[in-house]
Amino acid sequence: MRRLSPTGLVFCLLYVGVIVWCHWLAQEPQLDLKARMFWRLVPILPPLLALVQLGLMPAFEWLPEVAGYLLMLVLMFWVIYWLGGFLERHIRRSVASRRAAAVHKRGDRGV
Repeated sequence: MRRLSPTGLVFCLLYVGVIVWCHWLAQEPQLDLKARMFWRLVPILPPLLALVQLGLMPAFEWLPEVAGYLLMLVLMFWVIYWLGGFLERHIRRSVASRRAAAVHKRGDRGV
């Protein structure tokens, strides 16, 4: 079993902060309906734009708004967690290879 990625979890928590902040901004009384809708859609814009570009948006139009929004959020959380895990593994491998190279270099000088 793979262990949880702390970096992925931190990225997901930051994304939750973005969601809360955007919905808080959408509650401003000075905003009109279009601005409120924009702030509610900001957290799911990346997958939404990808669906539009791929021509898959009609497949999601039959879903209720809440179900579509939740589906997009699940997709975003998965991508953000995967990105955090990927960066963590990449950084760990890079640090480990540098340490191994440094140990190997010190070992060559001592002989």
